[in-house]
Amino acid sequence: MRLRPLATFAYRYASPLKILRAIRYPGIRISSGVRLDIRGRFAYGRGCTIGVGANLIVKDGAVLALGRDCALGRYVEVGPDGRIEVGSETSIQDRSILLGDITLGSYCSLAPNVFVSSGRHWFDLEPAELIKDQDRLAAGDERLSAECSRPIAIGDDCWLGANTVVLPGVTIGKGAVVGANSVVAKDVDPYAVVAGAPAKLLKRRLEFDPPRQIEAGRGSDRPYFYSGFEVSRKATRDLAQTGGIAACGRFVIALEDNSGDTLHLIVRAADEVRASLRYAEQQSDVSGSFAEVIFNLAPGTANRLRLHARGENGDATILLQRAWIA
Repeated sequence: MRLRPLATFAYRYASPLKILRAIRYPGIRISSGVRLDIRGRFAYGRGCTIGVGANLIVKDGAVLALGRDCALGRYVEVGPDGRIEVGSETSIQDRSILLGDITLGSYCSLAPNVFVSSGRHWFDLEPAELIKDQDRLAAGDERLSAECSRPIAIGDDCWLGANTVVLPGVTIGKGAVVGANSVVAKDVDPYAVVAGAPAKLLKRRLEFDPPRQIEAGRGSDRPYFYSGFEVSRKATRDLAQTGGIAACGRFVIALEDNSGDTLHLIVRAADEVRASLRYAEQQSDVSGSFAEVIFNLAPGTANRLRLHARGENGDATILLQRAWIA
């Protein structure tokens, strides 16, 4: 008797919807009862999973981007207004809701019932009017409609406890922890631990104090490879022989404020013979061997420096060995 290949057997007994989704969205595991209303753009990395009953609604012109190995739990709802971006290896647990314009970093953990929305209702334009009518008035006004969504940014390695609410316009810094049942109404510093309604500082995981220089091989410098880097233990172990920490596309490093005029990096292209690195309208070529790249610091530069690695066909992966300001 000839045995059928496992894939053939699976498709024979799969529902037509599952087969269609497997064809349309290859490489992502979609559980039963998931609603995918995708009229805009839906991008995802390898290894993503979507739990039972989840609701992903991407309207015309909106973007939902999931990084590698993202996990969306049961009955999670995600609805971008403009763009929602979720970083690699981030998990969003059951019944959590993300709406509007949100950037959620890599390695984050959102507990059940977290609510994050960049949108607002109007109640004080004409207080005697119904709130819904005031919302309609605001939507018809060019200036006010631009204020209907205030983007939310949540950094890498954040943990938001169960029933957390994050209000419009808030930035939560890298490594922050938000206690259960909290309402985050204002910005949270990197590596702060906050809780309450409104959330207030309880303590700090560590003192976030960007140094003048950071090195890939120094564990205490890891927080200052601020975003866009592969900094899990597995990733750094796998890259140990390369001498650098990997970043793909846009990334941020944190260095001491006002300590010099130039930014120096020891960097090489990881996957391509050559790549280019951009910082503040400046660009420099990066080869396949470690070499020093120098940029002039932009006036009024904060301690978080944003760079972009590009190759011939889009974003490139680079390896950063050392960075400093002189």
